[in-house]
Amino acid sequence: MVQRFSQLLAALCSVVAGPALASACAVCLTGAADDSVADAFNWSVLFLMATPYTVAGAIAGWLVYAKRRNGASMDGENAASVRD
Repeated sequence: MVQRFSQLLAALCSVVAGPALASACAVCLTGAADDSVADAFNWSVLFLMATPYTVAGAIAGWLVYAKRRNGASMDGENAASVRD
């Protein structure tokens, strides 16, 4: 009986508190789809998510470039030493 009551109470609290909790996020507060604040928020999230990938990609690209450049210079040195 007590367990059933606690389950019913938990379900009732979740139904009552649901709309209040849902409107707590920044996206839910804007309301309109054509709101400039919502657009700005979406663009800021996009840039915040893309920045780490851009930095990691630039570092990885530089490492690949440096490795290939070093490999090309080593091949040139090996070819010169074989001819001598």
